[in-house]
Amino acid sequence: MTGGADARIKEGSVCWYVERDGARRKVEVVAVDRAIVPFSYAVRFDPDTTRETEASRLELCEDEGEGAGAAGAGGWAAARTPDGVYYFHR
Repeated sequence: MTGGADARIKEGSVCWYVERDGARRKVEVVAVDRAIVPFSYAVRFDPDTTRETEASRLELCEDEGEGAGAAGAGGWAAARTPDGVYYFHR
């Protein structure tokens, strides 16, 4: 791993975002900034909420398909279209 990052986490990855209290929320990585160390990841919690974070807060979902249809915080669920695009719905 370079810059304290998990090389498997990339744009389009579905991950668990680990809150300070240990709660986990399903997120989609929408951008990775590798120009800084540690790398910065823009993650989407729902259609209206995106946040920058570090790899230490992310756990790659071992089976990215597991998130499809699984409701996260706020009642939002992630789904993946056949062409690989993720979207969020209630």
